[in-house]
Amino acid sequence: MKKNFKTIFASMLAVLSCASCSQNEGIVSNQDLTPKSLEISLPKTATSRSVEGQLQETAAPKYVNITTIYYDHGGNGVVTPWSPTDITALKQTILDVVKPASVQVIVNIPASQLVDLTAAKTKTAVDVVLANVDVDSQNLEPDGLITSAQQTVYSGLSSTITTVNPGIPTAVNEVEVAISSIASRFEIGAIKAGTGLTALTIEKVFFNNYLTLNDKASLIVNIPQNSWGGANPTELWAGIEGSPLVTSAVDTKAYAFQAFSGNVIPQIIFKVGGTVADGYKLADGTTGNFTGKFITIKGFKLAGGTALTALAPHKIYQVAVGAPLSIAVEEITPEPNQDEVGLQVTIKVLDWTKETLTPEVQ
Repeated sequence: MKKNFKTIFASMLAVLSCASCSQNEGIVSNQDLTPKSLEISLPKTATSRSVEGQLQETAAPKYVNITTIYYDHGGNGVVTPWSPTDITALKQTILDVVKPASVQVIVNIPASQLVDLTAAKTKTAVDVVLANVDVDSQNLEPDGLITSAQQTVYSGLSSTITTVNPGIPTAVNEVEVAISSIASRFEIGAIKAGTGLTALTIEKVFFNNYLTLNDKASLIVNIPQNSWGGANPTELWAGIEGSPLVTSAVDTKAYAFQAFSGNVIPQIIFKVGGTVADGYKLADGTTGNFTGKFITIKGFKLAGGTALTALAPHKIYQVAVGAPLSIAVEEITPEPNQDEVGLQVTIKVLDWTKETLTPEVQ
C-alpha cells in the first residue's frame, strides 16, 4: 500500500511539473537575466552657480564628456559614452543590457582622463580615474558665460534599478542617479578697512595649501613663507574677463576656487593696498598709503566655533560672502603666510545642491 501511494504521489508531481512547463513555455523565469533597454536622463532645468555678476546668479551647466558605467555584481563595468545627440537630448538609452547591479554616471571628466575612463573595465579602475582628476581642470578661466563651477566633474552611483512593464517585450530598466561634485568650492567675497585703516582694496587673491589631485593627500601645493617670493602661487579670478577683478561692494563679485576633499585646510591670501589711519602703522612700520601688502587666512571656524579640520566634497565654503570681513591694521603683513600673523575666520558651509549648483540624473 505504501508503495502504491508513493507511485501515485510521484505521478502527480510529474503532471504538475509538465503543466508548469506548458504554462511558462518561452518565458525566462528570472526577469533580471532578460536583456532590456537601460534608460538614463539628465534634467533640463538644473542650474549651476555663476560668478560673472551677482553671487546669486545661476546658469545652465555645461555638460561634456558624459559617461555611463554599468556594473555587474562582481564590479566589472561596461563604459558607454554619451553621443552628441544624447547630450543634446539629455537622455541616453542603452539597448539589450542585462539588469546591472549598479549604474554610475560621470559628467565633465577632463579630456586627459577620458581615454583612461573609456578603457576602464572595473569599478576599481573607474575610481582610479576619478582620483587622478587634477585641480587645474576644475578651475578653468571663464569661457564666455561658462564658469569653472559649471565644468566641475560630477559623479553618482546607484544600485536602485526599476524594471518598468516587467514580463512583456516593452520592459525597460530605469535608474535614477543623483550626481554630486567631486570637489568642494570656496567662494571668497569682500573685505573692508577695520581698526587703523581708512581704505583697503584687494589687488589679488591667492590660494595656498591644497591638493593638486583628487584623493591624493601626498600631492599638496604649499608655498611656505620664506619661499613665496620665488614661487608661482595660484592666483584666483573673479568677475568677467576684462572688467575689474573684484569690488568691495557686498554681493557683487566673488573669487572662487574648487578644492578637493581631505585633511588639508587651504590658506587664502589677499594682496592688498590701502591707507593707514593717522596714529597707526603696519607691522613693518608703514604709514600712509601702501600697496603690495598681504592678509593671510590660515584657518576657518564653523558657525558654532568648531575649527574646520577637513574638507568634504559637494560643499560650498563661503568666506566673507554677504558681509565684508573687517581687517585691522595689525593683520596686514609685508610678506604672506607669516607664522605670527594669521586670521581664523568664521565661514558658512552649504551643500552643493540642485537648487544652487548640482544637477541630478533622473
